[in-house]
Amino acid sequence: MGRATLLAGFMLAGVLGAQTPHPLEHSSAPAEVQGPSPLYRVNVIDSSTMAVNYSARGTASKVAFRGTVLLRDAKGEARVRNRQGAIEVDARIEGLEPPGRFGEQYLTYVAWALTPQGRATNLGQLVPDHKNRARLRTSTELQTFALIVTAEPYHAVTQPSNVVVLENIRHAETYGRIEQIAIAPELLHRGEIDFDPSAAERYRPNTGRVKLDVYEALLELNQAKNALYLAQSANAHGLAASAYGRAEDLYRTASQHYEGKRYGDAVAVARQATQTAEDARLVALERTRERSPAPPAAASGQE
Repeated sequence: MGRATLLAGFMLAGVLGAQTPHPLEHSSAPAEVQGPSPLYRVNVIDSSTMAVNYSARGTASKVAFRGTVLLRDAKGEARVRNRQGAIEVDARIEGLEPPGRFGEQYLTYVAWALTPQGRATNLGQLVPDHKNRARLRTSTELQTFALIVTAEPYHAVTQPSNVVVLENIRHAETYGRIEQIAIAPELLHRGEIDFDPSAAERYRPNTGRVKLDVYEALLELNQAKNALYLAQSANAHGLAASAYGRAEDLYRTASQHYEGKRYGDAVAVARQATQTAEDARLVALERTRERSPAPPAAASGQE
């Protein structure tokens, strides 16, 4: 099959089912997930995971990826090399089923580096192909970290969701000091997820065909819309009006590019809209914290 056209089996129902995008209104929201109530509440990932120290320069190491209970058949490996202090990561994953099976708000997968100090760094987006395979080549300045993959509403998120689908485990060619690191519950928003396996099995994305450039444009536009909605939910349109307005303008421009069939331009501008909306959301959250009243001081002595 040529690169120009791909089977839409790996695509999201929310992406392919969407009509031509229009600028976001303040009332816009991602579609609600339909279906019965979740059947299980599961712990997605243990309270600790494996981190590897990659500080030895010139040494190539590997880690394997194992699917969690949410995506048991997913697997893969990452080749990690230290080049003059920069850690290069080349990850290959298979079995990445469409993320919409976890809820229609999930449009993509993101790889994360988790440090022993509790910091999470977004390493980049994993976009599955028509065979549910994905590859990510990136680099980081971090020297010791664990790798996980989560389902996300958009690629520019700054904190991992609790929808963890893969975590790294030891490989026969893992070199470097290994340590178990604790995962703070707040790092993944919360430690549990409501999940209905039968609903996930029933989830079937649109199985038509679509050109790759159209798919990429729709995917990025829908991610931008999600980012704007979540920024709006954080009151970014009030507390970070300039950045939020800029994100809306970028979204409108990206939509115009899409409607004009300038799909490459639509992708580039939609990604800017997503990042700008996330920046606005973070500013709004910080300003909300600054405006929150300080907790009352504990009373000293008895009255």
